[in-house]
Amino acid sequence: KEMIPRSHDRAEFSYGAGMLNPSKALNPGLIYDMDEMSYIQFLCKEGINASQLRILTSGEFSNCSAVPPGLGYDGINYPAMQVYVKTSGEPIDAAFHRTVTNVGSVKSVYRARVKAPTGLNVTVSPQTLSFTALNQSLSFEVKVIGEPLGTKPVISASLVWDDVRHKVRSPIVVYQFTATG
Repeated sequence: KEMIPRSHDRAEFSYGAGMLNPSKALNPGLIYDMDEMSYIQFLCKEGINASQLRILTSGEFSNCSAVPPGLGYDGINYPAMQVYVKTSGEPIDAAFHRTVTNVGSVKSVYRARVKAPTGLNVTVSPQTLSFTALNQSLSFEVKVIGEPLGTKPVISASLVWDDVRHKVRSPIVVYQFTATG
């Protein structure tokens, strides 16, 4: 059975990653590069405690106030973007900062293509990334704004950077799980 995210109540969470295409994986076009500090910043935004942070960083950081803050809602440079809302009446409002590195063609232009359900506004700035060199990095911001989820536990959207040759997809998920969800 085909799994279409918008036709299932768990949206992006209702299906797997799909089939791996090794030839496309060899030439992805863009990558989201991260280092150890990116993970530490993310964990601090997620609320890691001081003793866990000391263990993770071998004592380099004793608490998150000593860690330079990561940018945006989640503080990590990762393709997937997720927004957790605590209550069904909470409006959706998040900004994600991302940087991608060109590993495709020397000169390439990627255009942002967004798919979002009614009631969820996803904007990308800038909407075009123009690369002039290999290994060049460019940054962008994704804003996700919407009405409260109400009775829906999950809604999904996506951003695809498209240069005709490559399609680099980022899922965007807004969710609220209850004790029964």
